[in-house]
Amino acid sequence: MKYNDPSTLLKKMIENIYRSSNSFENIPDLLFVYNTMYNSNSLNIRNEAIHGREYLLNSQLRFATVSTLISILAIDYRIKLIRNTQAQNNE
Repeated sequence: MKYNDPSTLLKKMIENIYRSSNSFENIPDLLFVYNTMYNSNSLNIRNEAIHGREYLLNSQLRFATVSTLISILAIDYRIKLIRNTQAQNNE
């Protein structure tokens, strides 16, 4: 299955994890990123900013920038955690 954009991939990952565990308990970082950056019923920073509708000036721009950086750090941390776990399992 091909995924066209990050939001679809992230949504599929969240759905698969929920199906296997019946809980969102282990993925608060992924939920934060999805709701902050992509969810149209939440902040939707990525779409609102890129289309020039919101988060353009002063405190809104600062909020969007900080939220985006936190999202990047959360995904980076998750990737490092997965890689470290895989490396330990391969030893």
